[in-house]
Amino acid sequence: MLFSDEEIEAFRLEEIALIEADEKDDGFGGPRWEDFQPGSYGAHEVLHLASVFRTMVEEHLLNHKTIISDPDFYRFAHRAMDSLFDLYQAIGAKHLGDDEIDPEEQAQPE
Repeated sequence: MLFSDEEIEAFRLEEIALIEADEKDDGFGGPRWEDFQPGSYGAHEVLHLASVFRTMVEEHLLNHKTIISDPDFYRFAHRAMDSLFDLYQAIGAKHLGDDEIDPEEQAQPE
C-alpha cells in the first residue's frame, strides 16, 4: 500500500503530537527536538541505523533464496534497500552540512 505525501505528513504530525503529549511533563522539559537535528548525536544515530538496516536488508533479505526465487519479492526487497540508501544519503547530506550531495556520486554505505 502506498500513501500520498500528504498522508505521510499527516502521520508524521500525529507522531509529533503523541511525543509532545507523552514527554510534556517528563521532568526533562519535553522532547528536546534540538537533540535530534542535523549535526546532533541523534542525527548521527539514525544515519548509522539507516546504514545498518540497509545492510541487513541486502545481506539477510535480498540474498535469501526465497526472495531470490520470486521476482516480485526480489523487486520489493531491492526497492526497500534502495529506499534505505536514499534515506542514508538524505540524512548524511543534512547531518554533515552538504545538502548538495549528488546521490549518484556517492558510494553505498558500509
